[in-house]
Amino acid sequence: MLAKFGGFMTGIGRWLAFALALASIYVAGPFPLVDEGLRLGGGMAVGVVIVLLHNPLAKRFEGAADKAKSLLWLVDLALLFGFLYTVQHFFETYEGFWDGIFLLSNAELATGLLGILVLLEAVRRAFGPILPGICVLALIYAMYGADLPGVLGHTGFSLEATITAVWFSFDGVY
Repeated sequence: MLAKFGGFMTGIGRWLAFALALASIYVAGPFPLVDEGLRLGGGMAVGVVIVLLHNPLAKRFEGAADKAKSLLWLVDLALLFGFLYTVQHFFETYEGFWDGIFLLSNAELATGLLGILVLLEAVRRAFGPILPGICVLALIYAMYGADLPGVLGHTGFSLEATITAVWFSFDGVY
């Protein structure tokens, strides 16, 4: 039964990949009538969903017991729905990105942090540990660069400013 579920989820991922390819061809054409926020946010969201469905944790631990695989699928589904929530939140707030003036609550910052973490996990699954490791180092540098000496140092960013720049602006993942 769990193998059927895995095959079903992989099939959904394949259809999403096909739809993303068609959508990419359409918006790259001479009449890209799709809003930029939808192209950026939607494309990234579908890409992350494809990665989570094609590279589930249960596939990495094929020798595990069925209960363990079920738990791993639950983790993947939680990541998937959590990420979809963060993208939906992006679509609700992205109009303010053009102005660059918006205040974020702690819940919104937590949503952005969740989106960043799930995106890093999807990149790790797709490309291995090196690229997300570099990204994590860049995030650490952004927050703790004020503590570095000489030319390596900068004024530093708070966690709030880092999440805002990375998740809630067009200068970050979008």
